[in-house]
Amino acid sequence: MGQRIPDETVEAVRQSVDIVDVIGDYVQLKKQGKNHFGLCPFHGENTPSFSVSEDKQIFHCFGCGAGGNVFQFMMDYKGVSFAEAVEMMARNTSIALPDRPHKQTERESPETTNVHEAYDLVTKLYHHLLLHTDEGKAALAYLTDRGVTKETIQALRLGYAPESWQLTTQFLEKRGFDLALMQRAGLVGFSENKTRYFDRFRHRVMFPIANPQGAIMAFGGRAIGNGDEPKYLNTTETPWFEKGKQLYGFSEARPFIKKEQKVLLMEGNVDVVTAYQAGFKHAIATLGTALTKHQVMLLKRITSQVIICYDADSAGSKAAVRAGDLLVENGLDVRVASLPDNMDPDECIRSHGTEHFKNEVLGNSSTLTAFKMTEGRKGKNLRDEGERLAYIEHVLKDLLLLDSEVEKDHYIRQLSDEFSIADTTLRNEIERLSRQTSFKTEQRETPEREWKGTSRPAVKSQLRPAYENAERFLIAHMLKSADNAAVVYEKLGVAFNLEEHSAIVTYLYAFYEENDRIDISRFISGLKDQRLETLVSELAMLEMNEVISEKELNDYIQQVLNHPEWLMINKKEQQKHDAERRKDFKMAAQIGQEIIDQKRRLKSQRLL
Repeated sequence: MGQRIPDETVEAVRQSVDIVDVIGDYVQLKKQGKNHFGLCPFHGENTPSFSVSEDKQIFHCFGCGAGGNVFQFMMDYKGVSFAEAVEMMARNTSIALPDRPHKQTERESPETTNVHEAYDLVTKLYHHLLLHTDEGKAALAYLTDRGVTKETIQALRLGYAPESWQLTTQFLEKRGFDLALMQRAGLVGFSENKTRYFDRFRHRVMFPIANPQGAIMAFGGRAIGNGDEPKYLNTTETPWFEKGKQLYGFSEARPFIKKEQKVLLMEGNVDVVTAYQAGFKHAIATLGTALTKHQVMLLKRITSQVIICYDADSAGSKAAVRAGDLLVENGLDVRVASLPDNMDPDECIRSHGTEHFKNEVLGNSSTLTAFKMTEGRKGKNLRDEGERLAYIEHVLKDLLLLDSEVEKDHYIRQLSDEFSIADTTLRNEIERLSRQTSFKTEQRETPEREWKGTSRPAVKSQLRPAYENAERFLIAHMLKSADNAAVVYEKLGVAFNLEEHSAIVTYLYAFYEENDRIDISRFISGLKDQRLETLVSELAMLEMNEVISEKELNDYIQQVLNHPEWLMINKKEQQKHDAERRKDFKMAAQIGQEIIDQKRRLKSQRLL
């Protein structure tokens, strides 16, 4: 790994580029008032909601919530790390990065360049062997029998590794590649007795695996001989390839995912090839492992909707639930497509055809909750009281995690109708489970307790509560003026109710300790956290009066301070209701008086 880029160098690069010029190379922008607008490159839209501020040197999309400074744009658009985004911008300046020769990024080190060149050449070799040699006829037949055309083979750069122990090894050695490096890169193996190198892939259809930028850095191989094991073989993990950080077909599918505004997530390389051939070019697959957080983040950068289409067996169903939970946790909309029993997507498309797959499988995809409910019934005798109650409780625990009250209500009514249980009883049981598992509404508003992820916060479509709006407007005015920040610091400190707001103002107080005036883009660079960066860019772009009165500022502060009190009142209201249900009227009256006293205190504070 190269040396960390110093903050002062990052800042120098940021000041040397204009975000309007940079984004203008990728998005057609038109100036309207102070800002520039265009169609968002991160989600499909017909009306421009993507705004770039030349004054603040930030961008924000009012449609999908994407936002940040110039480095964040490059990270999102190119799918690169922060350091790589800085390096890309530095190429357009005269600034040289320490221990990183100008115009040469970490990924372009001599070793890495050799590895990528080797993979590119071997990909071409395997592709030629598949299409133009007698050796490749069996592999070509395997693909054509599945309806895969020459156009698809060329588009996905499919190939054939021959039944030879030395062909690839000698091919690389004759071209001057260091075989020890090729072993580290996973292209060749080394015999147990340490005497010779050999080809890792033999007699297999080859599926090149590209990184998000389109560079090949691994292979997946599918055995075509009888008895050849394992059936599927991936390149071993290397310094250039980690299975949990890549997705098969992602580079090729990326423009189609943006066009369709959704991604089709599958398990196998062959499934993706068959789907691509059938016209579902937004299909991608995991690489023989469970879906990871890193892969979810790759998807989230370019879409908000995922359709899971895993194999229709027990293992596939369990994997679909795990993947769905992870996707939902990170703010994506998930649907699950159900295939005919024991079929995979490849078999389904080839057996039933494209229209059936489109209309009956994808067209009838269900929500993750509905899929879980269907899977939860399998193997259970719901006429047995014990199994029925266990099933209902399991479903209620899943409903507890839903953010949408409408969706939750839908499934509660469904359970109520099916099992003849009053919906109020089911709701009371959810409340009991909520208290038991310590899931509170306030905690669900901030799903991640540590702000270290790179996910983009979902844009809220519902009305925000008054205290949250008060916190947002306070931060927006603090981003305009150090004087406003000083007033808030004196009266409120970091006692904001939402954790991301507390984190932002903590950084902001520190920023004003060293700077007299705000520089939004520079402030964002210091956050090193995409969730916070995106939120700051959103708040900085809010349309509002430049000057805020002392009364208005104090009103916002009081709303923030009062919110915990209102939470306590709501809790007491529930306690009073519980006491009345127990016919403990003395306790109910006592709690009622406490509620009245607390409301009076809040009212008097508003009058001060």
